[in-house]
Amino acid sequence: SVTQRLAPEGLTVLDLDDEAALVARQPASDPVPRAGPASLAYVMYTSGSTGIPKGVMIPHRAVARLVCNTDYVRLGAANCVAHASNTAFDASTFEIWGALLNGARLAVLPTRSILSAPELATAFRRFGIDTMFMTSALFSEHAAGAPGLFAPLDTLLVGGEALDPVAVARVFAAGAPRRLLNAYGSTETTTFALYHEVTPATEPQRFIPIGRPIANTTAYVLDEAGQPVAPGLDGELYIGGPGVARGYLNRPELDAERFVEALAPIGARLYRTGDRVRLLADGNIVYLGRDDGQVKLRGSRIEPSEIEAALGRLPGVAQRAVIVREHARGDRRLTAYVVWSPGAERLDAASLRAALSRRLPSFMVPAAFVDLDALPLTANGKLDRAALPAPAPDEPRTVVDDDDGDAIERELRTIWESVLGRPGIALDADFFDLGGHSMLAVRVLAEIDRRMGRQLRTASFFEAPTIRRFAALLREGAARDARNCVVTIQPGDGTRALFFVSGWGGQLIILNELAKALGPNQTLHVLDTGAFGADGTDLSIEEVATRMIEDMRQVQPAGPYRLAGYSMGGKIVHEIAQQLHRRGESVALLALLDCSVSGQQRRHAAPMRVLLHLREAARMNPAQMLAYLGGRVRSMIRHLRPRERELFEGDEVEQTALTLAMERSARRMLAAWEAYRPRPYPGGVLLVRAEGGERLVGAIEDDDRTLGWGALSGDGVEVRSMQCAHNRMLHAPHAASLARILADAIGRDDTSSPGLSANRKWADADA
Repeated sequence: SVTQRLAPEGLTVLDLDDEAALVARQPASDPVPRAGPASLAYVMYTSGSTGIPKGVMIPHRAVARLVCNTDYVRLGAANCVAHASNTAFDASTFEIWGALLNGARLAVLPTRSILSAPELATAFRRFGIDTMFMTSALFSEHAAGAPGLFAPLDTLLVGGEALDPVAVARVFAAGAPRRLLNAYGSTETTTFALYHEVTPATEPQRFIPIGRPIANTTAYVLDEAGQPVAPGLDGELYIGGPGVARGYLNRPELDAERFVEALAPIGARLYRTGDRVRLLADGNIVYLGRDDGQVKLRGSRIEPSEIEAALGRLPGVAQRAVIVREHARGDRRLTAYVVWSPGAERLDAASLRAALSRRLPSFMVPAAFVDLDALPLTANGKLDRAALPAPAPDEPRTVVDDDDGDAIERELRTIWESVLGRPGIALDADFFDLGGHSMLAVRVLAEIDRRMGRQLRTASFFEAPTIRRFAALLREGAARDARNCVVTIQPGDGTRALFFVSGWGGQLIILNELAKALGPNQTLHVLDTGAFGADGTDLSIEEVATRMIEDMRQVQPAGPYRLAGYSMGGKIVHEIAQQLHRRGESVALLALLDCSVSGQQRRHAAPMRVLLHLREAARMNPAQMLAYLGGRVRSMIRHLRPRERELFEGDEVEQTALTLAMERSARRMLAAWEAYRPRPYPGGVLLVRAEGGERLVGAIEDDDRTLGWGALSGDGVEVRSMQCAHNRMLHAPHAASLARILADAIGRDDTSSPGLSANRKWADADA
């Protein structure tokens, strides 16, 4: 018998004839599958911002959505897929199941062959690999050293981080795969959610799109109110469809933050990615960076990827990374890391800084540069930012001159060197050229107040940016009225001067960008709100406007006056224009920059959000409900930007009489602004709206293009639009767009008109 023939081979044999009765009692039909599309397929852990890994629960339908009947890649028996990813990395889901569920071969590659270009090329030939996924960082590394490596592939998918256009250009020049896909996704959306096929025509772009959703996937770009944005605007990316995870294992508070019910008209369960993207007119989506990767330094929001893109366009730069590091003094600074191409001429820090200064605003130029042989990578092939080394101690950029100065200058030098962390500062070295910024200026002033008993405003740094000139300012003592609010940012040619009132806290230093964009001939004066309220007295916008006019007339005794006000400053210049008109003065320009009559932030469908949260909470036990509500509170704190927190957040400054006075001034200005109610103005108004992100408009004004000013402006409102968020209007590159609008208005104003010509009222143009 068969049993006897197999027994000598040492095999264990099960003879079913002996179990015939037991077998006969079993059903003849196939077992009914217990698992369904919604059943849990696996739990994969991903890192969390708190350091506690999150278990992502992926159902069977999500894996099927990724690799079956899809549109971004075709796999079959003729294909061979490289299994190059760690099985704890979500790309392995695509590699393993993409091959096994489509009859393709799977080539398992050791880690060493993935990191070595020669070994990887050998694996391509040996196994006939034609499909592969690779992280963006590893792709860039191979593109720098072996750009022709990928030519044998049919399809190469790249993702995990933003795809570098410079690396793509190198690969296309040396021999690209037949299809190069920029793939976007996350563990929570089962590896891939969007893709874009990159071609040589798309290579020169500053940012390569992440494209459109793959089959059976939806993607939405929503603003901070949860509403879809218009093409051209930025927002947060939300993903929907069967690829979305069931949630986090035993983490209901995280579920509440990341897996949300969308508002009407979407009305679906979505995963909130936390990624900032831009919706293009053709429907493609561009990745801009992480919401939590965006950093704020000295009041300016900075996207490190924009700095990395500028670095990548410099000759010889193969790879680069930019992070914020804590300085020894507690000062946070931008630090850039550069890997140079073999044989390229290496630029020193001064040359790199100068080159970037021509491409970026000053606050985005890194304070330190570090050369590396290679960027450190994690086990999953992503950039390991935590492993980037600290830069060497600062080298002085200036040398002490022979003139040691008098006692005041020596004391100032001691303060500057301590605050700036730069020994050997010359008496004529410029504060801003030395890396000074608004928060460091406040620290210098606080030290002067503490050590010398003298109180000055940040405006002093525009009048006296060097130690020698600052000392002269201190020697003048009471000769200069410290209460005068006019600060000359740019002297210009003295004609058609523009008087500008900024938003919270004055924001004087960031106006450097606008001044540069307006050109050297444009005179720009700022009316500093920090000059008011520091003595503790209550203020009104009417009183502030009256005192500002008195100071303006010391600089320009008579009209025509040209006024511009940003955010809170819009209401102030509106009142200034009112009072000038009553005095018989001419106002040639009244420009309101993203300021509404009410100034309230827009909120959409609040009752709908309340109902959604109540519905979710009703399904939970008390412990789950507390966790859920805690998650919602944390989400609210993370995304709301209360005005006072926005005003005072950032680097800590030791509290002195001066800083407390600055805080009192800002709070009193805020109270005065909220109490002010604009009145009808007989002239015309130029309104510049920020059409991206959070808008400072009241609910009743959502459908009013004039934000309420139309009903108050006797000579009409000209509306211009800028494609940026409210808090980015004064920052590059948007400062240049704003400068063009203002320059156009200044160039066509005349003394016979209260502001605007009739044929331009109610216009609407994008800048």
